[in-house]
Amino acid sequence: FELVTPKLITGNGLSLVNNAVRALNESLRCSVATNASTGFHVHVEVANPSLAQLKSLCCAWLKYEDALDLLVHSSRRADANRYCLSNRRSPSLASRSNDEARDLVMACTSRAALYELLNPQGSRYFKLNLQNLASGRQPTVEVRMHQGTSEYARIGGWVRLMVHFVEHALGKPADDPAHPPAAFTE
Repeated sequence: FELVTPKLITGNGLSLVNNAVRALNESLRCSVATNASTGFHVHVEVANPSLAQLKSLCCAWLKYEDALDLLVHSSRRADANRYCLSNRRSPSLASRSNDEARDLVMACTSRAALYELLNPQGSRYFKLNLQNLASGRQPTVEVRMHQGTSEYARIGGWVRLMVHFVEHALGKPADDPAHPPAAFTE
């Protein structure tokens, strides 16, 4: 089954998740288990981000995706899972150097162009999924990278990391000379 939480706000939201996980595991004595086919997706609300902020997020994601891969199960790394494909290895970016990939992001003159670059053909099956923004469905970016888990320590840590990652990246607009985009290195 799929467990979907309502919108969580700050630390209190994670406390509710902890209570739910404990209830399943302890109070109800359910044997909650996951396997390699399950995923744990985090939606981070991004209220009205500018194109420059989205570019900054995408540059940061492309720069750090391989490092983030080291934090998840091998079944979720690179392109090992068709439901969480690598943005960095997408058809339009895979053959590019890191500098060229950054330049392609920075050259996007519209949100639609940026969404197509990071999520080709409108696919939501990329680790950083921007399709909720593209469709106007909800103001969130989705990170589809983590494997399914029923361990609160993993859940809480990953949610905190993703929220901080997104908020930090959005806080430094890519076209602001005082805050240049995340630089790539070969």
